Amino acid sequence: MKIQRHLEFLRKTQKLKAVVRHSWTEDKTRQESTAEHSWHMSLMAMAFYGKLNRKVNLEKVLQLITIHDLAEALTGDVPAWLDSRTNKFEQEERAMGEILKTLPQKAHEELKALWLEYEERKTAEARFVKMLDLIDVYFQHLMADISTWHEKEWKINLEISPKSQALLEEEPFIFDLYQGIHEELVKKMENAKKG
Repeated sequence: MKIQRHLEFLRKTQKLKAVVRHSWTEDKTRQESTAEHSWHMSLMAMAFYGKLNRKVNLEKVLQLITIHDLAEALTGDVPAWLDSRTNKFEQEERAMGEILKTLPQKAHEELKALWLEYEERKTAEARFVKMLDLIDVYFQHLMADISTWHEKEWKINLEISPKSQALLEEEPFIFDLYQGIHEELVKKMENAKKG
């Protein structure tokens, strides 16, 4: 019986591989999955955590990345520019409860605590993961064919919100990374307008 409960957890979580995000891949025949997004964030974390001024625990960072979008296995991905849900946190918290309910209590509590840590963004690790989340979204737009962009993504890729900019500025290397991506996005948009 215990194995069946664990298998049920695996059935629910593997759905994340099939959740299609609004972002397209470099191959303009398909969009990326949420699981691919999380994988890319993990790779960035391993490559860039040593560049941070504020030291982080890499193991914790990877745990947070793994869990940060897990609720989307049930809720799906909603682009920020389309998201008008006022109860997003509550919806995702219910989804996490549903996903984790078949696990033993200790595992359930540990995974839920990680998800809450990411959502609250109070720790250096959670803030770094949110930085990587933002960087990956901008980078994915840079790599995707501009014909796949929604019209609202033109503005989003030109203007960063003050809250997101303040977060990225906490770490000079991460902000430099963002600025490099932003410069290339601006060139990409200018070239598209000429063509």
